[in-house]
Amino acid sequence: MTLKLNGEDAGKVDGSSVLQWISFADPANPTLDTSQISSWAAELANGFNTVGSTRWWTRADGKQCAVEGGDFGWSIDSTSLAKQVEDAINNKQTGEIDIKYSQKADTFTAKGEPDWKAYVDVDLSEQHARYYDESGNIVWEANFISGKPGEDATPEAYGRSTATMAPANSSVPRTPRPASPNTRARLATGCRLRAIWSDSTTPPGKTIRVR
Repeated sequence: MTLKLNGEDAGKVDGSSVLQWISFADPANPTLDTSQISSWAAELANGFNTVGSTRWWTRADGKQCAVEGGDFGWSIDSTSLAKQVEDAINNKQTGEIDIKYSQKADTFTAKGEPDWKAYVDVDLSEQHARYYDESGNIVWEANFISGKPGEDATPEAYGRSTATMAPANSSVPRTPRPASPNTRARLATGCRLRAIWSDSTTPPGKTIRVR
């Protein structure tokens, strides 16, 4: 059986795999050890899970970048995977198994590589934000002022935006500035932004990375 994740090959289950999961405690009655399958599924899922993990990439301008934390990425349902494989073995199934997940990223890549497409790069060291499309082209960029060091420091993380982006030639009313500093705008990552009030916002479902 071939394991598939987001349409991509993610592994195989063959005779040698199944043989490791057979218990011969009773030589006359070998049985399938489901605990072994569960352990295998958990280990496989851990290799695919990327939520909160570190990703490394080279930005379009050549800068080497890394980011960790946040809630974006793959989260594989290892319990469902173990049950899928167990049922497939018992039913002598061949072919493909689509790995189930509780959360997905934009694309399936090796762990440690970017698994997003279009994204917003929020560079704390430069105090500059850039929105890149899926081809890596800059669509929008601007300076910003992040939280001050200490209790109000901006955390480094990444997550998804639920906002929308207005067309470049459209006129969008400016959002009124809240009176209380504790209710000011926050990124999807939970980062507080100070003195940033733009007529454009992030495209829906796009990735925001704060470094």
